[in-house]
Amino acid sequence: MEFILNIQTYFAIETVELCCQVDQIQQILQFQLDESAIHRRKFNRGRRKPLIWIWTAVERKPGGGNSGLYIIKVVKNGTAVNLLRIIKDTIAPGTTLINDQWASYRGIAGLEGYNFTHLDVNHQLIYVDPITGACTNAIESSCHLLRKFFPEHGFPT
Repeated sequence: MEFILNIQTYFAIETVELCCQVDQIQQILQFQLDESAIHRRKFNRGRRKPLIWIWTAVERKPGGGNSGLYIIKVVKNGTAVNLLRIIKDTIAPGTTLINDQWASYRGIAGLEGYNFTHLDVNHQLIYVDPITGACTNAIESSCHLLRKFFPEHGFPT
C-alpha cells in the first residue's frame, strides 16, 4: 500500500509521475527522509494493534521551503534492505537526501549508479548541521502529524 500526498492541493496518485520523471528536469532536488512506526492503544485498553511502519519523504526547494510533494509508503519494517529499495525505486538519481542518523540509511552513499548526495543530522548534538546546513525539521514535523492523525482517524487501507 502506498499513496502520495500533494498537501497544497489534494490527495493525488498522479504526482508519482513527477518523482519518477524528475531526472528530465534540470534542477537540484532535495528530499528529507524519515521512517516511523505507528500504533496506539488509548488508555492502554483494547486489542494490541499491529505495528505499521511508514517511510516518508518531503521535497524541499533548493532555496528553502517545501514544494508540497510528500511521498508516504507503508513498509514491512525499518531495515536497510526495505528502505534502500524504496529510495532506489522512488527518488530520481542525483537527488540530495537528508535524514537523521537512522542506521538503515548508512547504505545510501553505496548505491552505485544513483549518484545521491547524502547529508545526515545527529539530533543528539544539533538540529541543523552548521557545515552543510542540512536539517530534517520539515519531515520530522510531518511524521509527527502522521503519527498523531492515523491512530485517531484510522489508517487508510
